[in-house]
Amino acid sequence: MSSYGKTAVILTAAVALLWPSRGAHPEYVFRKDGSIVQGTIVRDDAAAISVRDAKGAIVRVERSNIMRILYTKLYMGKVYIRLTTGSVLEGYVVDEDQNNYTVRRELYSPRELTVPRDRVMFVARTNP
Repeated sequence: MSSYGKTAVILTAAVALLWPSRGAHPEYVFRKDGSIVQGTIVRDDAAAISVRDAKGAIVRVERSNIMRILYTKLYMGKVYIRLTTGSVLEGYVVDEDQNNYTVRRELYSPRELTVPRDRVMFVARTNP
């Protein structure tokens, strides 16, 4: 094998080890109608985003229909948010940043509310 061939084999192996496997880091595309497409973005252009879902199908989402895109794994189950007032908010955390949680009372509804982090004591997966 030539030195070029050996180099190509080594580089291919290195890329295979370092490149995340398909589905290892899912993306979530939140549509304005409330639906969520989970998978891996395989194409991104000015008009739309194409996502390969868990079944391997390609789903095209027009940019005008996108509410948000998350590029990180996210727990999408129901949570209970204990507020500093003592009340508990049930819902689904669909986004968060340094200052706020974005919560949906119904996972596949586009209606959302923002809860400031300084009003949250803790978030639990079971009712506290």
